[in-house]
Amino acid sequence: IDYKYSNKSSHKYYRYVDDILILCDCDATNSLRDEITKDCKILGLELHRDDPEKALSCNLSEGFSYLGYVFTNSHISVRKNSVDNLRESIINIFTNYKYSKNHDLALLQWAINIRITGCIFNDTKYGWLFFFSQINDEGLLHSLDHFIKKQLLRFGIDSRKIHIKKVVRAFHEITKNLKNTKYIPNFDLISIKDKRKILRNVFGLKIKLMSRTDIEYQFNKRIYRT
Repeated sequence: IDYKYSNKSSHKYYRYVDDILILCDCDATNSLRDEITKDCKILGLELHRDDPEKALSCNLSEGFSYLGYVFTNSHISVRKNSVDNLRESIINIFTNYKYSKNHDLALLQWAINIRITGCIFNDTKYGWLFFFSQINDEGLLHSLDHFIKKQLLRFGIDSRKIHIKKVVRAFHEITKNLKNTKYIPNFDLISIKDKRKILRNVFGLKIKLMSRTDIEYQFNKRIYRT
């Protein structure tokens, strides 16, 4: 199916896992849909047809979403529910801090900053901004920074006592300066000494008697969890 539809000059065909996007003339929409439906049926696959969340035909000028992105002419942003999920996860981090016994600002700072910047770990890029690095909606980035600032006030946290990174800056580093940045954590490059420091200062572990193997294990476990 990929080969067949990618090699037709009448349209553009894209697929990521089970999400298919076809750009074509409006009058070809129904015939293309019927044709690809038949081809999939031969493989025992069924396409969504009636659910507007799963299947949509529209004019490009009306805007459409694909893989969590929203495309409206040249404007590229993120679906509302994906933004809402990010905001909710940030609120959860602040809430966990509020109801924790020791109110550890170092752990709060760590958790919020990792949620903002994402990270590189085991040659893999993790994080919301990495996934949505193709957007050009700068207004959304600024609104997220403003949202985080509001949460600091809402939860009564003195911004002078905690260093929270900026979404706008993190996005710039990911898209313009990833090879040289120190703003986005690359845990593949940090030393065992720095890992010890993070386990002690951020996670409150007693590391004095830990071997190098123990340090690596405890560090990797916490990064995976984060």
